[in-house]
Amino acid sequence: YNAKELARIRAAVGEYNFLSLYDQDPQEDEGGVVQRSWLRYCEVRGGHYRLLNPDGTVWRVIEAARMCRVQIIDCAATSDDVKKERAGRKASHSVIATFDVELRTGVTVWVDIRRGKWEFPELKERARAAYRELGASWVGVEDEKTGRALIQELRLSGVSVRAISPEGKDKKTRAARWLNEMSQGHWFIPGSASWKGDLVKELLAWTGHPDEPADQVDVAAYCALHSGVASCLTIPGGVKD
Repeated sequence: YNAKELARIRAAVGEYNFLSLYDQDPQEDEGGVVQRSWLRYCEVRGGHYRLLNPDGTVWRVIEAARMCRVQIIDCAATSDDVKKERAGRKASHSVIATFDVELRTGVTVWVDIRRGKWEFPELKERARAAYRELGASWVGVEDEKTGRALIQELRLSGVSVRAISPEGKDKKTRAARWLNEMSQGHWFIPGSASWKGDLVKELLAWTGHPDEPADQVDVAAYCALHSGVASCLTIPGGVKD
């Protein structure tokens, strides 16, 4: 099958069946920490988000331009990743994630995910491109190792950057607020997004183990921790269908 046909099949059989039958990577029906029943989806139409109930009916419609746009960057530390791969463990990816947050309710939409194993010069350019193409009230970067250098580079480029630090000693503790919001159905994934499959797979497989790659979980946890009424001073304009 070519990529277009696989995408059609994936949509027809559903993510759970596709991972088992075509990816040869079956997932637990109820996931690890994140439960499948927590996953909510939306449609992007004419600058609005149509937020869907689990049965596919429309719960709410939100104008994207009225939401606060935030970007979170999780930087893989190259030296640490080399050690992981030599030890036979999976290395981390760098992730540039964009979210739209309704400040009044905390409803959050995953807008865009860019993910890869990039050397620092490419990571810097990709971060600049994401900010230029999608815009954001601010960009949050973890103030450790590679992230510290990226913060300095982006500030020199005129990007509104915030140095963010982890709260809590482990990933589950840091993700507590996000997990609570997920369980209440406040987070939405665009159903047509090309990166939806990889995101859902990571969310459902995540166990919270410290050596487990969970880069997309990390950016979501940071977004939930640091997004709020006081965090957004400007409202970005619109979203692309």
